[in-house]
Amino acid sequence: MSNNFSLDVSPQIAAVLTAVATVDTVVDAIRAADVPNIQANINANEVILDLIRGTDLPNIEISIAGNLTNINAIIAAIPQQVRGDLTEAFGIVSAAAWEDVLNISGESGKLNSIFHSVNAPSLTSIIRITVDGHLSNELTVNVTGTGLCIYHDIHVSVTAVMQINFSSADLFPLNLEFSQSLRVEHQRATGTGQVHTRVLYSLDNF
Repeated sequence: MSNNFSLDVSPQIAAVLTAVATVDTVVDAIRAADVPNIQANINANEVILDLIRGTDLPNIEISIAGNLTNINAIIAAIPQQVRGDLTEAFGIVSAAAWEDVLNISGESGKLNSIFHSVNAPSLTSIIRITVDGHLSNELTVNVTGTGLCIYHDIHVSVTAVMQINFSSADLFPLNLEFSQSLRVEHQRATGTGQVHTRVLYSLDNF
């Protein structure tokens, strides 16, 4: 006796077909509505991008060029020498009394350096500076030289607001700032001869 068995899968097939039909309906809806809408949005964005590329970017470039021109004009108008030109004051004295080498007020700037010389071995000279009303020590120079350089000591003297000294071998720029006034004086102290003093300074030109 033989056994014959037949499995009926028709319900499952019907369910699969139903699911496929549902998916197909959804896909058809996507193709019919969503894809065209996406394409429409892409087309609209492309129009906007074309407008940006064709109009906005050129306008931005024009604005940048205009601003660059304005910036260059502003830079050109800024004084390039904020300290102005280096200026020299020169004085000769043979008397035992203070005489000005330089005396300016109502100005600001920088005292760059002072060169000092005497022309006789027995001659002693004195020099002093006043910055914004503050007087330095009286520096006595008793060395004959052709170009003594006056410099500002870092360690301030207890007897003067500013302590100055001199060197016959090296150049020591003073680089002293002044905001209101600057005065440099010299005189002969002892002996006979001339005292020569040369001052280099620059005024602010803001």
